[in-house]
Amino acid sequence: MIEYKKNVNLQGIHKVGIIMFGLMGDVLMRTTVIDAVRDIYPDCEITAICDYNTKNILSGNKNVNQIIEFKRNHKSKFRKNINKIKSALRVRKERLDLLIDLYGGGSSPFITYMSSARYRLGYAHQKKRYAYNLLSDYIPYENATIDSFNKQLLAILKPISNSNFPLKPIFSISDEAKQNVNDYISTLKMDKDKVYTINLGSGGEEKLLSNELYFKAIDYIFNKYSFYPAIVQNPNQEYLQNSLINDFLIDSTIPYIKLKLLSIDEVAAFIKETRFIVTPDTGLMHLSFAIDSYVLSIFTYTNPKLVDIDNMKFIPVYEEFQDNILYKTQKIEFGMIQKKIDMLFKRLNSEK
Repeated sequence: MIEYKKNVNLQGIHKVGIIMFGLMGDVLMRTTVIDAVRDIYPDCEITAICDYNTKNILSGNKNVNQIIEFKRNHKSKFRKNINKIKSALRVRKERLDLLIDLYGGGSSPFITYMSSARYRLGYAHQKKRYAYNLLSDYIPYENATIDSFNKQLLAILKPISNSNFPLKPIFSISDEAKQNVNDYISTLKMDKDKVYTINLGSGGEEKLLSNELYFKAIDYIFNKYSFYPAIVQNPNQEYLQNSLINDFLIDSTIPYIKLKLLSIDEVAAFIKETRFIVTPDTGLMHLSFAIDSYVLSIFTYTNPKLVDIDNMKFIPVYEEFQDNILYKTQKIEFGMIQKKIDMLFKRLNSEK
């Protein structure tokens, strides 16, 4: 075991693998590590290892040379174990010099251990330490402070670099998506200077806000600032868009745009064409960070310190988190949202 409290001078690193299993928001946060590894080893070949349904998050990343995608959600335990072995052998075939495990659970320690990579980097506090021969001694929340997930992820690099790296996620919008969205916008006849994007969906029910509160926000923004929303259609949560329109907007005088189903790439391109996004704490929030958009994010459960990337364009709405509590159901009232809307427009106007 290499002593993890020391920085190790790693020489001859030509091939680096990074395990990035997780949902869209998780993968976007982990792109900061890809960028940092490219900075540490400018000439290395980087292989991103991800779930099959998040490959599109990484496919345009200029720092990724290769993507290995896996399907891990097999219902059959037998099929799951067979797939785990196949995954490990697929990674082992790459003959990596350095493998960084950012997931640290499920099948990733096994894949890491079986990779035969010269250096297998993980966190000292995680389970199954046998899988690693290089460990970061970073322990989250050790000093009663809350580091963002991005900082926690970058801390895995402590044994190989003392540098400070940017916290902003990385996402590249393809030229095809930009063209598709420009063509789509031309059919909508919308005033891009007066439109914002609103996302209602989230993977966790605890992160959803009532459409009644969203409508109050939409009404306030329109009547005070003359901006109107383009409403994202969320796969498998189409009812959220339909409910907001049918129960609230359709009988109001507020103009709105009901977006069709777009790819992640196209959603990013569309958000980029509008002034800001209103969203829960979800993958589209991290996507908006990556494309440098203004983000008014409503936190109903997670402490916003966990996702803060030290960006003035990030405006969180939440009740309170005392004593460094990480998760707590929030009682969001419209007055909180209204105050942060005014803060958002003050910042928008300061750019003019």
